[in-house]
Amino acid sequence: MRMLYNFWVNWSKSEDNIQLVYEDFEWKQGDKIYQLNQAPILKVETSFMDWIETTTNELPPLLTEEEKRACRFPAHIHMLVVLTDGERALALNVAENEKILYKSKLMGAILYQATSMAKTMNTKLFHWVKQKSDMQKQVTSYTGLTRREKELKQILHNLLDAVEETSHAAFYYLVEWDASYYEGFRHASDNVAFAELKSQLTTGWSKKHENMLMLMANAYPFFKNMLTPEKRSADYK
Repeated sequence: MRMLYNFWVNWSKSEDNIQLVYEDFEWKQGDKIYQLNQAPILKVETSFMDWIETTTNELPPLLTEEEKRACRFPAHIHMLVVLTDGERALALNVAENEKILYKSKLMGAILYQATSMAKTMNTKLFHWVKQKSDMQKQVTSYTGLTRREKELKQILHNLLDAVEETSHAAFYYLVEWDASYYEGFRHASDNVAFAELKSQLTTGWSKKHENMLMLMANAYPFFKNMLTPEKRSADYK
């Protein structure tokens, strides 16, 4: 079992921030940043890394009980492991029920060390089944967005759940998004209108998406309160 020593993590809570695992240049004061002494490192398949980055479901056992006993995990962590496919690396804080509690990217030098180590490691194969909830989590892509854009898009994605539960709201916002939808959807069911709205708002990111978020949040105080002044400011990256 290979080990990675003396590295920093910035824990993002897996359940709440499924894809919001920040690169090291996006780390900010106030984040959950910790220095860890050591963690076992495993080389895995790229497809497994893809799944790990998005799932909140139970994992296959990553370490044997014997391997766990050989590690000195911090007192507040049940199991700590770093996964790499030779290109990416991800630190995981895993609960007793084999679900990911927290995830973190690695800082540049340690990332280079982890991916370099992978060149001399055997790939550990795991069996997993992609579940329906995994598919749903992957609908919204955060690839290529800044930290601010990721956070705003996540709020918008969660806000859509509230819109879905509000009668006729989807049609109203769909027309606000693009007035040409009025004729084609004015007699459509709420479900059909919502499906089209979700398709439009979860694809890409632009100033138009941001403006829709601000408009929609005005009707839902919980989400409006989440749009703090720093998130509204373009200076927040």
